[in-house]
Amino acid sequence: MKQLWRIGWGMFFLVMLGNLSVSAAEGYYSDGVGGEVFGRKAGIIHPFLSVSETYTDNVTNSTEDEESDYITVISPGIALAIPGTGNTDVRISSSTGAPGGLSVSRRKLATDRRFQSFLVYNADIKRYKDNSDEDFTGHNVTGAFQYNAPGGLSIDIADKYQHAQEMWGETGGATDHATYDDNLAHAIVDFAFSPKFSITAGGSYHTLGYKHGVSKFRDRDDTTGYGALNYHVSPKTRVFLEYKRIDVSYQESVSDSRDSTEDFAYAGFSWDITAKSTGTCKFGYVSKDFDDATIDDTSTWTGEIDITHMLSDKTMIMASAVRGYYETNFQTANYYTTNRCDFSFSQALTPKLAAQIMLSYQNDDYDGVTIENDTYKVRPAITFSPYRWLNCQLAYCYSKRDSDQKDWEYTTNEYTLAIRASF
Repeated sequence: MKQLWRIGWGMFFLVMLGNLSVSAAEGYYSDGVGGEVFGRKAGIIHPFLSVSETYTDNVTNSTEDEESDYITVISPGIALAIPGTGNTDVRISSSTGAPGGLSVSRRKLATDRRFQSFLVYNADIKRYKDNSDEDFTGHNVTGAFQYNAPGGLSIDIADKYQHAQEMWGETGGATDHATYDDNLAHAIVDFAFSPKFSITAGGSYHTLGYKHGVSKFRDRDDTTGYGALNYHVSPKTRVFLEYKRIDVSYQESVSDSRDSTEDFAYAGFSWDITAKSTGTCKFGYVSKDFDDATIDDTSTWTGEIDITHMLSDKTMIMASAVRGYYETNFQTANYYTTNRCDFSFSQALTPKLAAQIMLSYQNDDYDGVTIENDTYKVRPAITFSPYRWLNCQLAYCYSKRDSDQKDWEYTTNEYTLAIRASF
């Protein structure tokens, strides 16, 4: 825990120190801080608060002895942006199972400014009506900084820390949540050496630690390095060849046999056409080589899709998919191969009312044990936004897991009312 905090807050200190240094060099404080710093469209300080109430008919995601409950989640938070901006989203799709810590490759901050930085904190205060012993408070801190130098050089770094819990029933027969601390530091460096060609390089360090002994076998450190050669078809579209290497090192002696190295080779294309369409698609090959000679090395095809597209001013679709190896969450399995896809569709019905639907499918096939799971989820929702800073959402979520192991299966229905205010 202390190591995670040192790494996370060390990164945030460097990010904010870099922010202040660059802002001073740019003369930001001479004319950039005025009256519009709080609760405005381009503000520096953005407080937010969300409150949700969920009814679930299967709070533990169990195949037997299903139990209903009400869950209240209060999430206060604050975002700092330097220079001020209305968009404080830092996209880091972290995952405890993904080698390297990223479920989908991270994109740089979307900005044309010389520099941009964010620091975002929020708590997740979760309270159960009937299972008060499971009450939990999580913490999330994310920092990001981008500097675009004259001459085609761009440096983008981000760090995400979480004190969180995995969902109930993540592994079959689980009787409690898996509480963990997770920190991911990630860097992207781009250099355009001609109008048509550029190179991208970067790396990350990911550390994961679980609170309870039953999950301590999953504690590990991941180190990632990667590079890509890009050909720019247009200023907003590129095709690329990429190589990536991930070293996975487990902390517990009982899990040392699962230490491995993954090597990826990709070909892909990426585009960022204003806010209407952004996306990356890449496909390739991955090999996983274990340090322990008694575990067979393996290889397979791999790929990622991450797309956001505005069909019209009122209609948006988002799609993502990934295939690859994930680190095991079941002690007697060496790893599992995952195929995951998510799709969402949003439609504005009126200026203040919108409808959404989210569909997801996940297949996990474990090595070393006879376990294969198929998980389905459907989540329709209606969102009402009476003011720019306030929205209310009513959602229903149906989740179902099929498995060749009975105690891994479940069916869960959830009904959620959520209110969010952001300034």
